[in-house]
Amino acid sequence: YQHMLCLSFGAMLMRLTPVHAAIYDMYSDGSGRGKTTTQKVALSIYGNPTVLMVGVSDTVNMRMNRLELMKDIAVQFDEFTEFPAEHTPELLYTATGGRQKGRMSSGSNAERLRGEPWYLSIGVSTNTSMMSKVHSVKSAPRAEAQRVLEYHVQPFNFASKNETDVLAARVGDNRGHAAVPFIQYIINNRDTVRELIESVQRKIDKATGLDAANRLWSVQATVSIVSLIIGRELGLLNYDVAKLFDFTVTLINGNKRSDTESTTSIETMVNDYVNDNYGSILWIKSTEDLRGDNGNGLDSLAVPEHQPRMKFVARYETDTKKLFLVPKPLRAWCARNRLNYDSFVQQALVKLAGRKAKVRLSKGTKLNLPATDVL
Repeated sequence: YQHMLCLSFGAMLMRLTPVHAAIYDMYSDGSGRGKTTTQKVALSIYGNPTVLMVGVSDTVNMRMNRLELMKDIAVQFDEFTEFPAEHTPELLYTATGGRQKGRMSSGSNAERLRGEPWYLSIGVSTNTSMMSKVHSVKSAPRAEAQRVLEYHVQPFNFASKNETDVLAARVGDNRGHAAVPFIQYIINNRDTVRELIESVQRKIDKATGLDAANRLWSVQATVSIVSLIIGRELGLLNYDVAKLFDFTVTLINGNKRSDTESTTSIETMVNDYVNDNYGSILWIKSTEDLRGDNGNGLDSLAVPEHQPRMKFVARYETDTKKLFLVPKPLRAWCARNRLNYDSFVQQALVKLAGRKAKVRLSKGTKLNLPATDVL
């Protein structure tokens, strides 16, 4: 919760970093965990949270337009659960890219005027993590995983219901005040703040072992910590800096483990390909050890255990345990699942002792086709 609030202040620091947007996703298995309340408090730094909040029914284009309008002000996406999974990768790329996507103007042959790039932070609350959505449409979303830090919110209860009600009533009553002294401090101490960002980032990177590929995670943790340091100096925040530092380190390490575990192995990809194309594979015993042809043509035939239907993408020899994949449908499958075909082939050659060859896929059947390139 503190990281979400500090990151909202941190939006005003993002322009001093090489990163356009920091995305923090708080997800939980159910409601009532305080995610939305935290987002409202975070938005009250700038103004009326009810007006500023991006809600469940807001479209992709509206969200992109909101980022373009806010520029250096934090944005909060509430109830992201219903957001279409197929648009989530696009949102992650565009938001962290810092610029509205190109579109044509209505009624004219001209591009829509795009505003200047944004530098801000984005908070997300959802019951299904953003990366879970990405995984449902993409098999190996490593690039997307580097664009968001996710935290699985644990159950939290106030001391009493009255405390909950009082907080809910107060959220938004006091708004738009904290941003003014905070941004004035940055303007008046620009060089000092920049040095503080560099110093904290070095500590974050050392504590977590981050490299250039993890720069978005690094910057997110950094601006959160720096915001708290400045907030404490201004009397706006009273959180413990060391505890928040430890939390961000734990958060990053947890996301690093999830990223490693989600990396798709070649074994998994081959299994997924076979499962997706089960009905299009010829399952047959090898004919290598059959008797030579005696003129009746029967000795070279084998009874297929399964005939491909509609299309023919592979041959699997059930006795030798060899799988022969046709490149064209394999390329198409990799493209649909956003996988790199060349990487697939390279891993198959190295890790599965695969090889490229010309093979008669229909060998052993009555279908007498010439040899073709296979993996």
